[in-house]
Amino acid sequence: MRARLVAPLAARLAGEGAEDPDARAEVLVSCLAGVIALRSSGLFPHLATLSPETIGAMLESAALAQAPETAG
Repeated sequence: MRARLVAPLAARLAGEGAEDPDARAEVLVSCLAGVIALRSSGLFPHLATLSPETIGAMLESAALAQAPETAG
């Protein structure tokens, strides 16, 4: 999964100047796995009505959004 999904996505995000592209790619792939698992479960009726293109656009938008600063 890392070689086929996470690494290429991290490379793309890095090329687009995203902050912490490796972490963002891992979060997005995790989100995608959750969406795939839950889409047909009936637990999220609105999710089931969205097209794959819409879901992809939402995840892409989230990926490119600026991450909030963490307290440290």
